[in-house]
Amino acid sequence: MRKNHSMTTNTHKLVSELPEIYQTIFGHPEWDGDAARDCNERLALISEQYDSLSRELGRPLRVLDLGLCSGVLQFKFGKQGCQRIRYRLLQQNIDVCQALAEENPHCDVKFQVGRIEDIVSTLEENQFDLAIGLSVFHHIVHLHGVAEVRSLLERLANLTQAMILELAVKEEPLYWGKSQPEDPRELIDQCAFYRLIGRFDTHLSNISRPMYIISNHRVILPEFNQPFTSWRDSPYTGAGFAHKQSRRYYFSSEFICKFYRFSTVSCLLTDKESERNRTELAHEEAFLKSPPSGLKVPALFTAGGEWRSGMVGNGKNSRRAVKRRSGQ
Repeated sequence: MRKNHSMTTNTHKLVSELPEIYQTIFGHPEWDGDAARDCNERLALISEQYDSLSRELGRPLRVLDLGLCSGVLQFKFGKQGCQRIRYRLLQQNIDVCQALAEENPHCDVKFQVGRIEDIVSTLEENQFDLAIGLSVFHHIVHLHGVAEVRSLLERLANLTQAMILELAVKEEPLYWGKSQPEDPRELIDQCAFYRLIGRFDTHLSNISRPMYIISNHRVILPEFNQPFTSWRDSPYTGAGFAHKQSRRYYFSSEFICKFYRFSTVSCLLTDKESERNRTELAHEEAFLKSPPSGLKVPALFTAGGEWRSGMVGNGKNSRRAVKRRSGQ
């Protein structure tokens, strides 16, 4: 649909009245130079996660975006056929988003004003597949504390298949910095699975913010996105605190997945223990890639990643193994 002149004029008027053009305005590249943050890099990464989960579920996703500003994510996913998107933010931004929705009637989007705390408390199971929260939860931490946000995010993870969160960090020189946890992972460490998928600069300082994919239901890697039925942070009953919760184990009828961390939120892991995790992970990968002749072992499915953590998984029925190193 071509934008008519009155629609575009109205959108420009509403955008010009915003107190800040925080992010890209969908379909209006003329405002790109005024945006405080360029969303394109983050959008590409989020789109990868959207596509992965959409393929596994076999349909467009229902996405809940808890955030601010101009709704660029909603329109992007709405254009891809997303069945339902709800967006909660300030009224001035709502007005811009409604104007953009009129310009893009093919996008199935809906915008509402509300407090994130209230929104999450009223959600129902399977109402949404994917929740997105980009650089918003530090404000709730500042208002209500770490414990409440941990509880909020655990509930959100229980009710969705996956979450994508960009988290502010304590080192940032803003008024809310002192309220943040020492390690941003403290906000999500209670969730079953999480993996660092990127870090992004902001317009506020030279300190980047981490972005995580999180799930209480699925192991989510670039080459592997499957549900698990149970998980634990010890290898067997009676193992005690042997690995200081630096390893997690995920189980289903199709695979067993083991995730190593080289640092923990508790900071209890020593340098020697961190190195042991790296060494054991490397040895396990090498063993699965080239087992002794005649010995039947799970086949390695995938490997790769960064230095902060690692993953290895063993297929039960197919005898496949999944091995992935990811950030933090």
